[in-house]
Amino acid sequence: MTALVGPGPATLSQRVAAWLSGALSPARPGRRSFLQRAALVATALVVDPFGFVLRPQSAWASVCGPANECSQGWTAMCCTINGGANTCPPGSYAAGWWKVSSSAFCNGEDRYVVDCNRIPSAQCECRCADGECDRRRVCCNNFRYGQCHQEVPGTTEVVCRVIICTPPWEWDETCTTTVRTDERTREHNASCLNPPNPTAIAITYQDIGLVGSVLGAPVAEEEALPDGGAWRAYEQGVLVQPPGGEVLVLAGPVGVAYRDRGGPGAGLGYPTGPVEAVTGGAVLPVEAGMLHAGDDGRTGLLHGPILDAWTGRGGPADWLGLATSDVLSAPGGRVRADFTAGWSLVHDPSTAETRLLPVRVQAPAGRWPTTSPVRRVAGGDRIATAVAVATEAHPDGADLVVLAAAGSFADALTGGVLAATGGGPVLLTASESLSPATAAALESLSPSRIVVVGGDAVVADGVLD
Repeated sequence: MTALVGPGPATLSQRVAAWLSGALSPARPGRRSFLQRAALVATALVVDPFGFVLRPQSAWASVCGPANECSQGWTAMCCTINGGANTCPPGSYAAGWWKVSSSAFCNGEDRYVVDCNRIPSAQCECRCADGECDRRRVCCNNFRYGQCHQEVPGTTEVVCRVIICTPPWEWDETCTTTVRTDERTREHNASCLNPPNPTAIAITYQDIGLVGSVLGAPVAEEEALPDGGAWRAYEQGVLVQPPGGEVLVLAGPVGVAYRDRGGPGAGLGYPTGPVEAVTGGAVLPVEAGMLHAGDDGRTGLLHGPILDAWTGRGGPADWLGLATSDVLSAPGGRVRADFTAGWSLVHDPSTAETRLLPVRVQAPAGRWPTTSPVRRVAGGDRIATAVAVATEAHPDGADLVVLAAAGSFADALTGGVLAATGGGPVLLTASESLSPATAAALESLSPSRIVVVGGDAVVADGVLD
């Protein structure tokens, strides 16, 4: 483990990197350079107006903090070289971290710098970053604090640095809680990271990886709501903050569905529980009900008696699956919702009754059709089920019983015709010996005739005896 120190004697590769930083300096003349400097001045005046005007420094330093040039010896931010993603890029790993106390970039909480070191088997070229304002070094500085991924031995070059407000041991479970502090990086920043005093949503988005997170890139600005909450839409979901609450990450189909329906200010309200991944998609409880989102892109919002009926049937575990429609009006003052299994739940508020109908069947406008009660008859296995059916159908005994091997469904199916014409049941048995449950059923049914279906290779003579 090597502690962080200030820049020492420059190696040849570092001198080349420093020379490149001069070649890439924003001070070069030209129209593009002038426009970049003008934009940075405008940004500096917004981010730190008094500091930019009163302190002798460049707009470059105001936006990105001090030591933002390659020649000054510090390592670049990962989001500068990683396509905007605040994550360790390919070929690197989180190797160690240090803390900056009470940072304005984390709204007064501690800020953490995580070093992404080169994986020993990977290649890394010492160079200068060419970000909008972060020209610090990439793969030049060779050291390691070492609180993360301690199973990886050795010290390699620091590729770049991830900046977070989340404690590293919560950000990456391989990191230990061993604290090292270095205040020299207090003002180091980059244009792809948050400015001072960010919102809670901005901090959350930065800490889950920015464009490299499960949410992808933003598609809208953060929106503050009249009740004190806020939310922001992204390519693959949303970040939403209920009034006075923690920021919630809603990613994937259910996050996209929440976004496309307008978020908390468009009738859904705020989430009231976590996203639950289920077969074929996910569900999310919200103030307006339960939002369903399938992997196939179909969505539905359940509420009221339909939601109660779906929940009462087992919710996501029920064979109906996920909702593919909202709660819709149906004839006769009823409501219905459709599901992936091809069936609908239909509720009649006048009778408080909820029924199942195929999706393609229109609910009747008048009275419900009459229904018959349904009762399940079953046993612990196929032999016990056959006994239960025989006892249910013939409580007073039967003149005829058809007996078939439990392992030969074709014989039992064929024998069922004979049993039906003779007014008796079908019982099943093991092939080599008469099953005890079937023997007891024969005693109870007391038939005058027993027909065994199949040859002696299927039902042995010992069964007949």
